Amino acid sequence: MHTVKMALVALTLIVACGTAFAVVEAAYTGPYGNPEEPALRPCKWFHHGGKSLVFHIVDRLKHGNLKTPIIGTVEVGRGARRGVFALGESLYKGSVFAPPPGAYAYRELGAANTAVEEDWRTLNLSDFAFTWAAFPVMKICVDHYPLVPEEKVQEHLERAREIREERREAFLQRRETAKERLTRRRAQLETPPLDEKGPSAESMDTAPVEERQLRGNLLRLAK
Repeated sequence: MHTVKMALVALTLIVACGTAFAVVEAAYTGPYGNPEEPALRPCKWFHHGGKSLVFHIVDRLKHGNLKTPIIGTVEVGRGARRGVFALGESLYKGSVFAPPPGAYAYRELGAANTAVEEDWRTLNLSDFAFTWAAFPVMKICVDHYPLVPEEKVQEHLERAREIREERREAFLQRRETAKERLTRRRAQLETPPLDEKGPSAESMDTAPVEERQLRGNLLRLAK
């Protein structure tokens, strides 16, 4: 009897999930014409949240050390707070089958972090919850009195982005050049070689008389 009840519950869940998936429409169509699968949205959002967690921790670690070397490492707590909030928001959106995020959306703050950082009270409270004793050090050495101003840090980051973009463009250009060379090489290999033995007998027979005479032995013509 217990097994029958469990089977009925499982069947009900399957039918309910199937009905939910039928209501949710595909957000996009893939390059091969395949529509997006709404049932995979929780997995996509979980993956997005994991990437956000790692990105924000590494980003704040780098940002803090650029402003105040070594001591600025304490800003990793702020990165952890951003990452945890982004992960929680992603799990919620995945549970309601929200449309999947963009490829680089994990670098953004998201609605939860934006709402927290709009008010200085919620910002300081959330930062303190993730940094504890390091909170005063972060506020003094990173936010208010850093060794390198925020403007200089942003200029450095912008220059680094430009260098990465230039390297990416150079790599793409080298790849296109290599593809063109390979295409030309293949065309040369597919072209049939010329007959080194000269024209065939059939072409000699069908050629005009003057041309056949010129193709003969020149010593015989000299006589």
